Amino acid sequence: MAKQLPKRDLENVGLGVTGACVALVTLVVAALIFMVAQKGLSAFFKDGVSIVEFFTGTKWDLANTAENGLPYTGALPLIVTSFAVMVLSTLIALPIAIGSAIFAVEISPKFGSKIFQPLIELLTGIPSVVFGLIGFHVVVGLMKSVFHVSTGLGILPGAIVLAVMILPTMTTLSVDGLRAVRAENAAEAKKLLRGTIDFVHGCVGAKGDEKEDVLLVGDNMVNQTIPLILCAEEDVEGNHGASIGKLDENMLFYAATRGIPPEEAQRLLTLAKIEAINSQIPSEEVRGAVDTYLKEQCI
Repeated sequence: MAKQLPKRDLENVGLGVTGACVALVTLVVAALIFMVAQKGLSAFFKDGVSIVEFFTGTKWDLANTAENGLPYTGALPLIVTSFAVMVLSTLIALPIAIGSAIFAVEISPKFGSKIFQPLIELLTGIPSVVFGLIGFHVVVGLMKSVFHVSTGLGILPGAIVLAVMILPTMTTLSVDGLRAVRAENAAEAKKLLRGTIDFVHGCVGAKGDEKEDVLLVGDNMVNQTIPLILCAEEDVEGNHGASIGKLDENMLFYAATRGIPPEEAQRLLTLAKIEAINSQIPSEEVRGAVDTYLKEQCI
């Protein structure tokens, strides 16, 4: 049987592999930037294209030449339309992404975590050329029929296609952001237990036990317990016990090694802890109410 490396050694190996990958990606990106910059800047410094004309000119025609013998390289319309498409697509996609995130996190978290978000993340894997092909045949055709134009090309169809392309990513980021806010607020939760064991007159030989099991899932939790034992009789026995702890770090690490996301691992371990405590509740009605709540809100 293969010997498993200690946790610290596994972390060091993981950090080393991650660092090597980051260095490789950085090197590749730097090489690409250098190559593109070298080819692009050569047009200004080698071929004599005017930088001012490039950013302020309104005519782009590389097939014909101007009076100075150079082709028309005015890129201002291209720059303006690119920014217009970007802004318009953001205005289209942002409200939909935020609304979808609110639905998936606040309104229907069970449906959002199990069905909605996986489908949205699946859309991010669709190649951009597919969106472009659908946009060219569907959106452009729709523009022709609606606005009665010859080509249907323009800022609006481009913005619609780009909005559909960025919508899955924006929705995923919005969902993660809302969940992070919920987790931060949950980490500021407060709990107060006032438990009372009352030995009334005449309960000679009675025994009373009170026990609480507290699970802290955040760093800023406030846990308060005020036990009270009232005795109006002699020869009685009252006990109060408390168990306070956090999720097992070894279990969280084991779940991470099996590819389970930290948030999902924390949720599963928390549910297991709650269900173990719930199974010890004598009242079947209370157990059923807790099970129903867990199924609706957490599972």
